[in-house]
Amino acid sequence: MNRTPDDINRWYELIAKDLAGELSSAEKLELNQWRQEKPEHESMNASLHDLWKVPEEAVTFDEDAAWMKVRPKERPMFGIGMRWIGMAAGLLLLLGLGWWLKQWQLPEMQRMEGVAAHIPLWLPDSSQVWLDKGAVLEFEKNFAHGRHLRLSGKAYFEVKKNTTQPEFSVKTQDIQVQVLGTGFTVNTLDSACTSVEVAHGKVRVQSEEKKEVSVILEKGEKAEFRAGQLKKSKIESANFRAWQTQSLLFEDQDLAHILPELESYFQVNIEVERPELLSCRFTAHFEKPALAETLQILCISTGLQFTESNGTFILSGKGCSSNP
Repeated sequence: MNRTPDDINRWYELIAKDLAGELSSAEKLELNQWRQEKPEHESMNASLHDLWKVPEEAVTFDEDAAWMKVRPKERPMFGIGMRWIGMAAGLLLLLGLGWWLKQWQLPEMQRMEGVAAHIPLWLPDSSQVWLDKGAVLEFEKNFAHGRHLRLSGKAYFEVKKNTTQPEFSVKTQDIQVQVLGTGFTVNTLDSACTSVEVAHGKVRVQSEEKKEVSVILEKGEKAEFRAGQLKKSKIESANFRAWQTQSLLFEDQDLAHILPELESYFQVNIEVERPELLSCRFTAHFEKPALAETLQILCISTGLQFTESNGTFILSGKGCSSNP
């Protein structure tokens, strides 16, 4: 990861101005965008803010009582009280912070990109992740400062419990998901909606912008974050992990529910010649399905046939009159 000194100094300058409360609106926007780009940026910003937060009691003294305890009969001639010690400590903190900012080195990051969704990838803690094609996952190498990841795209996680690093979190542009040990999917493919679906275990989903907006999800539940709001519901489809498991299951379902799932899995458009055909029902289980074979079996079972025109598959025929 290449960084020029000018780039790094710019972020030092913005964070320092933020700590001093002197950021302009444009600079605040610039800093927030930088923080959201990568996990190490947010880690750097958080660490500097933690360092800045010195408890008030650490520099607050009862001047009279302190001097009476040390030398009851001797007080400083020029009224130099203990409050100056607090001011000196503040100056030392500022000097130390300035030096520390210059010495700061951004942590080494690891990046994973999705190529084949059905192939699991191993994380440093032995947890596993399945990345959909085009998905990008970033985290600190060896989870040096905790199991914190940033995701763009779609991924399914199987999280291994870890007593030394119990927290496992996944951030997207809009939300943060916190878990202990579970299996769940995070999907950011829809720019207007980020979703989380839980296969087993329990997770907490929280808005990145408004921390008070959060929900707890358990097995079989999902959350959708849209327009600043989190909506919790039940997972209705048995195929919510089909992209990862390469398996499709339909149990006496009508085509109105089946066709959208086939469209999502095969990334094609499927239409029916007449709306009433959507009521035809179908039962099947496919492992590593192929599009043509799946449509052929569906059509044979429902008394239909399919044709393809300009990339769209059209189902037609007598249909449900022969469908039990």
